[in-house]
Amino acid sequence: MFTDALKDAEVIGAAAAVRAFLGREPTRAEITAARRAAGSYARSGQATTFYVSSGRARVLMLARPDADVERQGLRDVAAWRKHQPRRGAPRSDQRVLATLTTHVVAAGRAARLIDIAKVSPANAAGFADDLDDAMKELARLRARLRRRAQHGREAGAE
Repeated sequence: MFTDALKDAEVIGAAAAVRAFLGREPTRAEITAARRAAGSYARSGQATTFYVSSGRARVLMLARPDADVERQGLRDVAAWRKHQPRRGAPRSDQRVLATLTTHVVAAGRAARLIDIAKVSPANAAGFADDLDDAMKELARLRARLRRRAQHGREAGAE
């Protein structure tokens, strides 16, 4: 399966290759088997494996041994996922913001516990890049929230 997928592309996502091979969404067991198979395939020298961050997920990627890979292109490949429609009632912006705030606060607490010395330099660079993107978006959101709060105080003072 990986051999055929790597004939068509220099870099592939392991889960995407399984999805294309099966023609449907793989089960958790099939994804686990694909991860293990990708490791064996890489150990045989037929490919290299690595992880790329895509949103909240870390995606296992395979590349031909001679592939010239660059980070943004990998993110684009890794981000390809079949759209999954949301189930249930739509969430209000206020509820989404409350959930986001809870997760960001928890992430800040967890960040204090990380022993950076145990992170490889290559992974550190990747995590730093991913955090840069997220931190910029969070800073924009914070600025918009502060402007909204200020606007509300000014309107209440009238």
